[in-house]
This record gives sequence, C-alpha cells and structure tokens, in this order.
Amino acid sequence: MEHIEFQPGLIFTSRELLRYAIRKYGVARQRRVFVKRSDFKRMHAKCREGCKWELWASKLENDKAFQIKTYKGEHNCIIVSKQRMVKADWLAKEFGSTIRSNPRWKLKKFAEAIHAKYKIQCTLNQCWWAKKAAMSEVESVLKEHYARLRDYGVEVLRINPGSSLFIKGETSEESENPTFQRLYICFAALRIGFLNGCRKVIGLDGCFLKGYIKGELLTAIGRDANNQMFSIAWAVVEVEYTESWAWFIQLLKDDLNIVDGYSYTIITDQQKGLKNAIDEYLPAAEHRCCARHIHANWKKNHPGNALKNAFWRAAKASTIAEFNICMDEIRSISPFAYDDLLRTNPKYWSRAYFKTLTHCDVVDNNIYECFNSWILEARYKPIISMLDHIRVQCMEMIHLKRDYMAKLDTELCPRIIRKLNYNIEGSKMCSSTWDGGDKCEVKDIEGNQFEVDMKKGLVASIAGTGQAKKRDKPTISSNPNPSSQQDPTETVQKKKRGRPPKVSSTQVKTKSTPAGIGVLIGDDGHAYLSSSTTTVRVTSSQPNNPTETMEEVQRHSSSQLATFNLHSPLKKWQTSIPQE
Repeated sequence: MEHIEFQPGLIFTSRELLRYAIRKYGVARQRRVFVKRSDFKRMHAKCREGCKWELWASKLENDKAFQIKTYKGEHNCIIVSKQRMVKADWLAKEFGSTIRSNPRWKLKKFAEAIHAKYKIQCTLNQCWWAKKAAMSEVESVLKEHYARLRDYGVEVLRINPGSSLFIKGETSEESENPTFQRLYICFAALRIGFLNGCRKVIGLDGCFLKGYIKGELLTAIGRDANNQMFSIAWAVVEVEYTESWAWFIQLLKDDLNIVDGYSYTIITDQQKGLKNAIDEYLPAAEHRCCARHIHANWKKNHPGNALKNAFWRAAKASTIAEFNICMDEIRSISPFAYDDLLRTNPKYWSRAYFKTLTHCDVVDNNIYECFNSWILEARYKPIISMLDHIRVQCMEMIHLKRDYMAKLDTELCPRIIRKLNYNIEGSKMCSSTWDGGDKCEVKDIEGNQFEVDMKKGLVASIAGTGQAKKRDKPTISSNPNPSSQQDPTETVQKKKRGRPPKVSSTQVKTKSTPAGIGVLIGDDGHAYLSSSTTTVRVTSSQPNNPTETMEEVQRHSSSQLATFNLHSPLKKWQTSIPQE
C-alpha cells in the first residue's frame, strides 16, 4: 500500500483495511483526509472543508468486504504538514519492527524518521505513545520467554558443562504454577578464567532492566591482569534488597569456592542491603565503597572545588600520615564537612587503609559500572534474548582480548607496563640508601623519607623535613591504653618534628603571654607556641583566642613540647608531654 490509487469498484477485504488505506493515502498525499462516517454497512471519507475529494464505500452482501461505489479524486486544497488521522496506533504499526529492534531509539530521532518518510510533523508525545504501543506487543513474546526459561537453562547446562544456572520461583494460592522470581548464571569458562587469571577483586553492582517487564540485574565483575573488566556471574532479581543480594552472594561464593572471603576484596556502591549480605556471607573479605559515590553524596551539603580536591587527595593518600594531613585541610576549610565525611569510616574509601593482599589500589567502582553501560542494549530485550545477548558479548570480549594479547611480545600487560613506566619516571627524583640488608631508605624531592622493606614489599613513612608525609605519633593521655588500636575515624594529634614551619610576620598576629611563651596565629588557622628553645603548633581549624590555653601551658616547663586542641574542652586536652 505504498502507492494507493482509489477507483470505483475497488474491493477491500475488511472495513479496517479500507480505513487503513484511507489514512495511508492522506499521509502519502499530505492531505487532511478523514473518515466522516463509518458503520457496519457504509463508509464515507472526506477531505478538508471546501475540497472536492470524496469517497463512498459499502459492504458487499454475505461478505465482510467493502467496495468503493463513488470516488472523486480531485483535490482543490493545499497540502498540510500535520495529519488529523496520524495516531499513535498507526505509527506503532508503521514503525513497530524498528522500535522493537532498537528500544533505545530517541523520540527526537523517531520524529525525524517520520518526517523524512512521510513529510509530516509529529509531536514527541505522539512518538512516546507510539513507542509504548509498539513495545506492548512484546507482552505476548514475554510470556513465551518466561514459559521456556527452564528449557533455556537445560540447554545452557548441556552446551556449557560445569556451569551454574539456578531458577527460583514462588507459588501462590491463586495459581498452581510457580511465578518467576530470580535467575542466576555463572558460566564455567568465566569462573575458570577468573580463578586462574584475575585478581581477587570482585565488584558487585546492580542496574535496572529497561524492557516492558521491570526488574534488576545483579552483576559480579572482576579485574583481569590488564586491569580491565572480566565478567564472572549475573542474576535477574525482582528488586535489589538484602535477601536478593544474600541469595546472589551465596551462589557466587559457592561457585568460586570462597570460604569466608579472606584475601578477597569486594567493591560496592553502597547498594541497599548489600553491606549486610557481605557481612553475613563474606565476613573476612575487605569491603570497599566507591569513593565517587561517597563524594557525590557528601558534596550535596558541602560543595566547592577546594573540598572536592582535598577529598580526592585523602581518598588516594598512600599513607595514614598523608591521609591525616588531607583531613586536616578539609577541617580547616569546613569543620562540618570534616565531621560529615568521617561518618563513613575511611577504611571503606581511603587507599591509606586498604589491605595489600589483592594488589589493587582502586578507590572507585567505575570499571564495574562500565559493564552496565556495555550491556545497555541487552537490558531492553526480553529475558531469554537479554541473557543470550550478554553471553555472546562476553564470548566476543574474551576472544578479542586473547587475540590482542597474543600479538604482544612482552610478558606484562600493556596497562601494567604504562603504570610501571609512570612510576619509574617519577622515581627518578628520589634517592635511596641501602641498609645492607633487605631494607633501604628512600627520600623524595620534597624531603619526605620512607622505609622500604624489599623482601616483604612494605613501605612506611619516616618523619622528614617536608610536610607532605609524616609518621603518626598518637598523643599520650592521662590514662593511656597501649593495647587499644587507633580507630581511623578518630583524629590523632601529631607531634611536630624537624624544623618548625616558617611564619611570616606579615601573616600573623602576636600576643604576649605568661611564662615567656609567645603565640603566633597564622592565616592557616593554627597557633604556634614559641619559647627560647622550641616552637610547637597548636592544632586548630579556626583562629581562636590562645589566651584560653595559657593556664594549661604554665603548668609545664617552657623547654618541653605541648600540643593542644583548642576546640576540645579543657578537661579533655591531651598533651604529648611524657609522663613523669
């Protein structure tokens, strides 16, 4: 019916077909043709008012067919770009196959395709309803897909021996047949590849299905030797919560032969119920949270580039001393932002507290979210088509990476070589001193010193003349408890070593104090106590009145060191003065 020419005596097998032909004619000729009257015996079509075009048709006896009795094919009206008879159902019928094959088709592109083909203009609202009508026709296909899920599972296990596929359903009193609830898949090839060639790092993430029937797809993604994503397993669940995550993690744990998670690192995006499931089934695993998501939530109440840059320096700090310096910078900018950030334990998001068993220092979950974008097209499809699409994508990715690595002559992967070269280039500015055994002392251009144990592969910072990295030294309280371990969420006062920072006289205010102790208050928000022999920094995030601390200072000799927190109550002050 691309080129319709009406004429008297032309027969159509049904009234619906004649109506469709009239609509198609009006769209093709860019005329405002419409059906004026229609019943079971007759149909009358007209063009706009004043136009001579007219069509009469009637039903044949003892038949459903309609025959054109009268037809006037001459138009004396102007062409139009908007059609009265162009409805969403007609657009769904014309472009249904294209919409179903490309569910991500943008509405604007859809409207442009309509205009290119028929030279008519449609609103985005019409396009949206047309897409919905076209996708609703998939419902009958979906019922067939869910009815054949068991057959699909049997075929997967037959072709892929050693793979795991579990289907969970729930029964109800209304129906004897179980209703689909969850499905889990882990192919043997992916499991073997992860256990033999990937780091023990697993990223857990979830994403929504985009098709006609909603749900969520849970995924477990690893990191291969080239620091790229490696699919392990995935599951289709009804919703993302503690029970569904626990079901997924338990099956994943059994597939990978994980006992309690020791030597494994789990990276998540703080999904609902996921932490509880990890604590239950993988209690010994290291749990990291994506620093990008933590920053996204934190910056809603604490915006600004200064805080953003300080946060990422703290997240990527290699040592606890460097982390504390970055946190001090955040506190100097905003004490409220500092307190709010520490509501999330730094062991989840700061590199300084990460374990080294997995040899992975990533602080974000970006590579695992790439998988969700990589399978975006599959998420629009019915469940069996989606699962098979993901399977084919993983199969193609594996052989493409294998062929790529086969062409290389090096034993190390390309990304690892680039990372090593970058670090080697930066190490040219460092100098090392060997102690004659397994250790050496390394000093960088800023004067920071590090103790390197080459046998154990450990690095510890040493107090140097620079301020970038310092060794932590907790304060001595009035009731010390040597057995207690430092909590990373607690602020630790640090004893100043080396040369005191230079403070310009133009940047400070000087106040006289008792006992011959001078106080300098710098623009950096810290107070510096100076005597004839020493200079000590007083920890403070905001300029305060230093005379409040003078009574406490007088209790000690001017030749001893003292460090005070000006924001703490007097009874809770702790000093680094040795106990007598």
